[in-house]
Amino acid sequence: MTALQVAAWLEIGRANPWIREAWDPPFTEASFHECESADELRGKLAHGNWCLGQAFTFRDVAFIQQVDGGDEWLTIRHGFAFESISWEVIIRRGGFEVTLGRLLAATAEQCRSLDWTDAEPVPLREADRIAQAAMDVIDRAVTEGKLPG
Repeated sequence: MTALQVAAWLEIGRANPWIREAWDPPFTEASFHECESADELRGKLAHGNWCLGQAFTFRDVAFIQQVDGGDEWLTIRHGFAFESISWEVIIRRGGFEVTLGRLLAATAEQCRSLDWTDAEPVPLREADRIAQAAMDVIDRAVTEGKLPG
C-alpha cells in the first residue's frame, strides 16, 4: 500500500455519501489496514461489526466499510469505486477465493462496466504479478497528473 494509493482511496471514500459521515473514528489515513495475505483479508472481512470508514487493502484493491457495524464494502480498484460487496455471505458460502481472484483479474473496463464477475479468477499467487503491474500503472498516472495524488 503506497502513500499515493491511500491518498487516492481517501479521496474516493470521502466522495461517498455514507463514508464521509464517519466520525467515531473519522475516516483518515489511519482507517486503512494493509492485509499481507488473502487469509488475513478473509479473517478481517468475516469478523464483521466494523465501524463506518474502516478500510482494508489487499494488493491494489481497497475495501471501505459503508455501514457502521455492517457488511457493505465499497470496492476500489483501477483508481475508481465500482462495487459494493457484502463479504460475510460470500465467505460463508465458500466463494471468497473465487470472488477475490475475479476482482484481482478484472480489467479496468470490466470493473467500470460491472462485468468483473466474468473475469477468469486468477490464482492468488498469479494475482501478485498482476497487482504489481496495476500499482505501477496507478503510480505512473498519479505522477503524470492523470489521477489525484
